Amino acid sequence: MELKITILHGSSKHKLSLDSSELSVLDLKNAASTATDVPVESQKLIFKGKSLNDQSMLLKDVGIKNGCKVMLIGKKVDIEADASYKTIKDVEKRTDDVEKKQLEIQEEIDGIQKGFLQKDLVEEALKRLQKRLLVSQEELMRLLEQLDKLV
Repeated sequence: MELKITILHGSSKHKLSLDSSELSVLDLKNAASTATDVPVESQKLIFKGKSLNDQSMLLKDVGIKNGCKVMLIGKKVDIEADASYKTIKDVEKRTDDVEKKQLEIQEEIDGIQKGFLQKDLVEEALKRLQKRLLVSQEELMRLLEQLDKLV
């Protein structure tokens, strides 16, 4: 039996079609989460003025039938506003920058190996490349430390 329920969330109405009458409140929350992008854990469902707190209760036992309206209170997750997300995006960008620097170092080393640099300049060039590589390794370690702080 198909169960059609309307979820009211803010000024929006979301029509859900569920496949069985033997569904629980948790099943309804999962379907509402898909329709509204409000995570199950931050949802509060209200039917006929009563909060549906017991997620294991069957919809038929709380009186929800075909054509009923259920109010959803809850906030969508705004991942862009999350401080941890911003930190991760910043670390990702800085990691890409370090990767580019390391690729440049690798290209210079390849050039030295192919003999594109005069023999008397090789030692000095390798010292500078080694110093640049150490700096990029330190930057990667700082980035890992930032990620460790998030956990």
